[in-house]
Amino acid sequence: MTLRIVLSLAILVVAAALVLEMRSWRKGTRLVARHQKGYRLAAALMLIAALLMILFGQPAARLKDPLLQISYWVVVLVLLFSLVAVVLLDVRATLVAYRSYRREMFADLLEEGQRKK
Repeated sequence: MTLRIVLSLAILVVAAALVLEMRSWRKGTRLVARHQKGYRLAAALMLIAALLMILFGQPAARLKDPLLQISYWVVVLVLLFSLVAVVLLDVRATLVAYRSYRREMFADLLEEGQRKK
């Protein structure tokens, strides 16, 4: 019972975070690349799907066919491993954007320093 409550709250938190993220995209307050939006949307949906599958995994455990039980949990694991891959792609894209922003910032500082001389 407690696990169901925790999983339900986790699903709600992820859904709320996704809504807030999408709202900030529409307002333009988050400067993320288009592919990063895709990564973040995919990651949130994969996480929600995996949490829902875990939440409703009890009926899957009652199935008579062990092959169906194993298949169900393999799908959950594949979702979770895919989630890790998508998150790593998003982190990589964030680091690349940060690195280019930092280069621009230092180039602007050097130009400003040269103009003052």
